[in-house]
Amino acid sequence: MPAAPWQFYQEWNQVLFMHWAIEPELLQSLVPEGIEIDTFEGNAWVSVVAFRMEGLYPRSLFPVSLLSDFDELNIRTYVKHNQQAGVFFISIEAEKWWSCWLARVLARLPYRPALQQRSRRDSSHSFASSSQETGFSLEVQYQPGDKLTKLSPLDLFLTERYCLYHPIDDSWQQFNIHHAPWRLHSVDLSLLKIDYAIGNLPFQRPPDLLHYSQGVQVVTWPGRKLC
Repeated sequence: MPAAPWQFYQEWNQVLFMHWAIEPELLQSLVPEGIEIDTFEGNAWVSVVAFRMEGLYPRSLFPVSLLSDFDELNIRTYVKHNQQAGVFFISIEAEKWWSCWLARVLARLPYRPALQQRSRRDSSHSFASSSQETGFSLEVQYQPGDKLTKLSPLDLFLTERYCLYHPIDDSWQQFNIHHAPWRLHSVDLSLLKIDYAIGNLPFQRPPDLLHYSQGVQVVTWPGRKLC
């Protein structure tokens, strides 16, 4: 953890991870120069992550539900710098316009507004997102399964990431985060319709791996410029 005080608190709840393996060279056009694509046994990975952001607030203040609580969908891949593993967001969408605007202003992250809807009936979950700006859309229905009592090296590679890398102006910024280890469950996927025509992303086939988590409590630090 960084020695400096954290900047924001937030909770990532009802988290669905959908992961696809991809050849690293197919990602090159989507990841700007200056950061290294991370691989596992020769494959790069891309993940679609749908979750509920809750309780977001700056240090020494308090959450305001109008801005702090919203659904989010992001598409991320896995990168590293000086052997420190992190993530890079290819796309981020959230349901509240004001929350997107604040994220762009305060953290300069590429949030876009989208129409999103979440529902739950018994143990079955559904999530839908559509963007008028990009035309991207997602509809998924799933049921969380058993808790994974022993995580594989690939499970850890895809989930235990404690920084975000993001290009700002002409340099890369590193945003450190901290949370307890993910408590992951298996997932039974009953429906997936995904239309995200971004580069060569492999969304025309089913995910190679799925995870679900009830959530984690997170603290984050301001971005710092990489040397």
